[in-house]
Amino acid sequence: MRSALNVALCLIAPHLIASGPVQWTARAQPATNGDVTVEITAVCENGWHIYALHLDRDDGPIATSIRITPGREFYVVDSLQAPAPDVAYDPNFAMELGTYSGTANFTSVLHRQGKAAFKVSGEVEYMCCNDKTCLPPRTEPFTVEVPAK
Repeated sequence: MRSALNVALCLIAPHLIASGPVQWTARAQPATNGDVTVEITAVCENGWHIYALHLDRDDGPIATSIRITPGREFYVVDSLQAPAPDVAYDPNFAMELGTYSGTANFTSVLHRQGKAAFKVSGEVEYMCCNDKTCLPPRTEPFTVEVPAK
């Protein structure tokens, strides 16, 4: 009973990844068909933003990158899904760039290879800025637990 409660809490309460102007959480949610949706959420403090997954130029900030470590227990069904970024002039780099501010949810669907519980791990690499300064790029690991089917 206690382990079932712990698993339920892991699914309900997302795993906090990092601190600072951007808070990241990760969680896994099983679907009725046996697949698992992994959701990575960034919450930027007021005035701060992160950059889009794809940037048109490589002479500015680094794009946000979310990587899921391959595992024997699952395979990735589709590529990472992201909201449309806001595109605006960024005074730090003197160019138009895609950004996320506030809350941004990134998802990927995994297909489980069996019925046993497993962990999904990976990392988020990002750079955050406000209208005056940027912090150095960071890489934050994450791990989420997927309960047995």
